[in-house]
Amino acid sequence: MKPSVSRSRAVTAAGALSLAVVPATASAQSPQTTAPQATASAAPVSASLHDSHVRYGSRVTVSGRIAQSGTVQPVVLEYRPRGGQWSAVAQDETDKAGRYRLRATVRRNGALRVVLAGRPATAVAAGPTAAAPTTSRELAVRVAAALRTTKVRRDVVAGRAATVSGTVLPAAAGRVVRLQVRRGGTWRTVDRDATSRGGRYALSWRTARIGRMSMRVRVGADRATTATRRTLGRLNVYRRVFVSWYGPGFYGGRTACGQTLGYGTLGVAHKSLPCGTKVTFRLRGRSVTVPVIDRGPYVGGREYDLTGATKRALGFGSTGTVLSTV
Repeated sequence: MKPSVSRSRAVTAAGALSLAVVPATASAQSPQTTAPQATASAAPVSASLHDSHVRYGSRVTVSGRIAQSGTVQPVVLEYRPRGGQWSAVAQDETDKAGRYRLRATVRRNGALRVVLAGRPATAVAAGPTAAAPTTSRELAVRVAAALRTTKVRRDVVAGRAATVSGTVLPAAAGRVVRLQVRRGGTWRTVDRDATSRGGRYALSWRTARIGRMSMRVRVGADRATTATRRTLGRLNVYRRVFVSWYGPGFYGGRTACGQTLGYGTLGVAHKSLPCGTKVTFRLRGRSVTVPVIDRGPYVGGREYDLTGATKRALGFGSTGTVLSTV
């Protein structure tokens, strides 16, 4: 049976990570007096990081083994943000075979290491006269910034602005956030904003070109975190069109695009758009995307004929104006 290992305990105090452990400073004893003892009681600490690139606020897992253990030993996971100092973020005990597993949350790029608690910390041994290693090698960890959105307006009439606002974490002033749209397979930046001290940003884009396109926000890397992006779904830019509907009397027949029209068929008739063209309609908060399946209408002033199922999905009446992306 595999020995059980107790769960690591994350430690915080006064808003900063700390733990009362022996400081991680190298021993000043001479190699001649410490080397023989180190050979007899050497306990090298192995450590591996399960994921070296994590999202902001996610937990990292470090596991490993204390060689020549034979007894339960306390271990501490320490973290040092880039340019900062080491501090304890989790602690645990090994099993009798020396195995351990530690977990903690890190919010900035930096490094992790595992220290045998209660012993003066020394670096991994280098050479036959080096002191017994009580600290694992340093493990680099990268953290992707969190890009949050609080408000997104992605359904707009041509000429009005699509808007996005939110927060970048960790919060800092001056980080550049970009609003990007994709058309023709290429992402293009259409607006940018620098974050406030609280990490807040606001973006907008006004276009007269109707249609559907992908939209996202992106923030670049800085000293604290790596770059990240957030997909916002489809941006729909509409125009107003006058439409009618059809269905009863035509059910069971073939459409001009070669399919059988039924009560539940979603689609639309248009005089010239290619069969299969996807069109998004919107009315009073409802929207539906359907293909062109037929030809018509042949009444002056009307651009589309909605099938009965499309009419019901929109909550549409008999004739009137709706929003269309084509």
